[in-house]
Amino acid sequence: MTSTRAENAVASVRTDSLLSIREVVKSFGSRPVLRNISLEVDSGEFLTILGESGSGKTTLLRLIAGFEQLDGGEIWIGGDRLDQIPPHRRPVNTVFQSYALFPHLSVFDNIAYGLRAKNIAQAEIPNRVAQALAMVKMSEFSKSPPARLSGGQQQRIALAREFLLGVEQFKARLQPFLVRSDSILHR
Repeated sequence: MTSTRAENAVASVRTDSLLSIREVVKSFGSRPVLRNISLEVDSGEFLTILGESGSGKTTLLRLIAGFEQLDGGEIWIGGDRLDQIPPHRRPVNTVFQSYALFPHLSVFDNIAYGLRAKNIAQAEIPNRVAQALAMVKMSEFSKSPPARLSGGQQQRIALAREFLLGVEQFKARLQPFLVRSDSILHR
């Protein structure tokens, strides 16, 4: 994956993008995979990354998520320097092709796992999980182990889990603005 110098110049001055990838470089040993990649994604845009096997698609996604370290360049999201934030604090979710479901947990507990890890109030978790299960039309499988689900059903459970985590991250990012609004209203 490569980009032109003109695209790189434009990317380096944009500050209003939802996601900004600037001059990203990544190599594995002596093999360069990404060479000065720059890209801007605005809010509401839908992005597809296409390329042949080994062209760096998954590497780019892993860099955004923080599962790999950049060799050069910067990644920004919503005005924050993403590549300097630990993976578990990034407002990014990833659904892997293996879906990363815990085989010893029920569908309900797989979805609830991330909420519990984020210390969401225990009383709120059942309702949130039920809503997520309804959203992906999997409510009737809440007590089932993942092994009893088809691949498509497992994918829907992984999507429900990531959706709930995404909502939590979105709420966390809004919190400073909500606090400011409250303090302004009470003056």
